[in-house]
Amino acid sequence: MAADREKARHYWKEHTHNSWIFFLALVVVTLVLAGAGLRLLKPPAVISLLITLTVVQIFFFLNSGKLVIWMMGCKELSEKQKERLQPLFVKLVERTGLGYTPQLFIATGMDVPNAFAFGTGIMGGSGVAVTEPIIELLDDDELSAVLAHELGHIRSRDTALMTMISLSLTLINNGTKQLANIGRMAVFFALAIEVASYLPRIVASGITQLREYAADAYSAYLTGEVQPMIRAFRKMEEWHKSHAKDDNPLKMLQRRRMDELLLSHPDMSSRIAMLNQLEESNS
Repeated sequence: MAADREKARHYWKEHTHNSWIFFLALVVVTLVLAGAGLRLLKPPAVISLLITLTVVQIFFFLNSGKLVIWMMGCKELSEKQKERLQPLFVKLVERTGLGYTPQLFIATGMDVPNAFAFGTGIMGGSGVAVTEPIIELLDDDELSAVLAHELGHIRSRDTALMTMISLSLTLINNGTKQLANIGRMAVFFALAIEVASYLPRIVASGITQLREYAADAYSAYLTGEVQPMIRAFRKMEEWHKSHAKDDNPLKMLQRRRMDELLLSHPDMSSRIAMLNQLEESNS
């Protein structure tokens, strides 16, 4: 049964639109906290912090593609891999209307089934990387669905969005650390600031969730199918279960960093449920 492409396109547009609205809310919070910093701290210190972090983030933004290629060990496809993947990828790119073809890589720095998009999209600077395990695990239809998902991230300029979110969170984290150290009631003030600082992270988490749902919907829109993506999800989930290490049970009691917890991908079952909704419209 085919996907309802029009509904999938609507889902993609809606979730992408909502993610930018959430981002604007995050910008407002960042500006409010920056204003509080200027009010309560020494303005030169706040301005210096803002300038320094902005320059650093701009550097990483403009060089993000090269950094990802280096960190993840991205290499060109072998002839055998190119023979299988390139036709699938080019066919999908032609449907996106991007106007250029992102580079396709093998990420040798990862030994798990995975794929990711990277690059700013400035002057065609973006790419998609897949790992060897995901190539071995999935069939052509499932690989096409995964590649379409990653192209959805590029089409929606998610890399640029997440870079700007990173800048906002960095400014908030550094600013709240400074604010938490002032006043005679420093302990209580620090606690209030710490609680308030998690609100932007929750907003950022919402953006992350919306980005993934939007890319899933874009995959259904681009391929016209939902079952290949669902099969890919289930295969990857089973792979991770079968390759899970028997770690010490006490490790389960260790607390994860809140940022890592909040910025995780949506639950797999929720993503599958969303994709099933796109298919059910044709029944």
